[in-house]
Amino acid sequence: MSPLQRFYRAVGAAAVCVLAVSAVCGAAPAPWTYQIELLPGQPVYNYAPQVNSSGMVTWYGFDGSDQTTQEIYLYDGSATTQLTNNSYWDRVPEINAHGHVVWYGGDGNDNEVYYYDGATTTPLTCNTGHEWGPQLNDYGQAAWYGQYGAGKQAYCYDGAASTRLSTSAVDITSVRINNQGHVVWCDTLGADQQVYYYNGSTVSGVSPSGTPVGDVAINDSNQLAWRQYDGTNWEAWFRDGGTAQAITQGTKDVRNLRLNESGQMAWYTLNGSIWLGGATEAVVQFWDGTTVTDVCSFAWPYIDFPLDPWAYGDISISDTGAVAWTAWDGHDWEVFYWDQTAVYQVTDTPYSEDGIDLSGNWLSWRGDFQVFRSQYVPEPSIMVLLGVGALGLARRKRA
Repeated sequence: MSPLQRFYRAVGAAAVCVLAVSAVCGAAPAPWTYQIELLPGQPVYNYAPQVNSSGMVTWYGFDGSDQTTQEIYLYDGSATTQLTNNSYWDRVPEINAHGHVVWYGGDGNDNEVYYYDGATTTPLTCNTGHEWGPQLNDYGQAAWYGQYGAGKQAYCYDGAASTRLSTSAVDITSVRINNQGHVVWCDTLGADQQVYYYNGSTVSGVSPSGTPVGDVAINDSNQLAWRQYDGTNWEAWFRDGGTAQAITQGTKDVRNLRLNESGQMAWYTLNGSIWLGGATEAVVQFWDGTTVTDVCSFAWPYIDFPLDPWAYGDISISDTGAVAWTAWDGHDWEVFYWDQTAVYQVTDTPYSEDGIDLSGNWLSWRGDFQVFRSQYVPEPSIMVLLGVGALGLARRKRA
C-alpha cells in the first residue's frame, strides 16, 4: 500500500475536507462540504478515470505483475466490477449517463472496440486493423478512429451496425459523438488538415484547412469547438451552425480545450512549449459565449522529459460552467475547482494528481496511481481540513 493510500484510509474511505487558503490561484476554503473517496477494488496501477453525473466511475489498470493485461473497471457507487479479464491490453474507457462503457482492447491480433451495456460486453469491431479512441453517447451509439490502409479513418456505430464516415486517405484523431449521433473529428494529414463534421447524413469540412487542428468537441446543440494553429500559436475556435470563429487571437498557446452543453469553453494557455522549459506560466481561461475570463494563473514547472504529457495540465468543464483542473503548487500537481464565483483547492497531497473529469456535481481524478471521486454538496458552513494527521502530512510535504 502506498503512502497516499495509507493517508486516505487513515482518515476514512470518505473523508470530509476543505483545504486552507492556497497560494496557487488565490484559492479559498470551499463554502461547502465535500467528500474525497478512495474507490474500492482497485488494482495497484490505475489510469484515465471517467465519471458520469450519477458518480459512477470507470478506468483501466493492472496489478503490476504484467503490464500487458490491463483491465477495465467500473465503480457503480457501491462496488467495483472488473469488466474485462483477458491476456491483452484494455484501455481508455468512456462512460455514459447510464453507466454503459466503451473502450478499446486487444484480441491477440489488433485493437478492437468493445461496448458494455450494463449487463453484457459486445465487440463493436472485428477486423485486421487497430481501433482507438472510442466515444459513447447516452443512446449506445459510439464513434472511434481506426486503421484503414496507410491511414486512420473515422467510424460510427448507430446501435445496429458500424459505418466508415471518412473516405479519403486521411489520418484521423480526436473523434467525438453527441446524443444525436452526429460526429466530429480531426484530420491531421498534410494539406487536408481540418475539422470534419458528420450531421447524420453527410460529411463536411468546417474549419480553415491546411493547418494543424486538435481537441475537437461537439455538444447536443451541434456546436463545435477545437484548437487550430495559426502559424504562430494554437487558438480556440467555435462554430454554432454557421461560420467558424477564432475566439482567441493571442500570443499564447491554447491547450486542452473543453466544451460543455451550454456552449461554454475552458482551456489552458501556455506561454511556450509544455516541456523542456519552454513555458513558464499557465492561465486557466473560461469563455461564456461572449467573453474570455482569466480564472487562474500559476507557474508552469520545468518538465525535463516528455513522458505522457497529457497527464500535465488536465482540465474539465461541467454543463453549468464549473471548471476543474490541475495546477502546479511548487511541489506537485493538485486539483482545483471554480464555480464562477471563486477558486477552491480540492487536494493537497504529497503526490501529483491527474486525469481530471467533471460531470454534474461529481469529480474524479487519479493520485499516486489510485482513483478518487468527490461530490460537491453546498452548505452554509465551512468544514476543517482532514485533521491533525492531514496537517502534519502537509507540513512534511513542504519540509
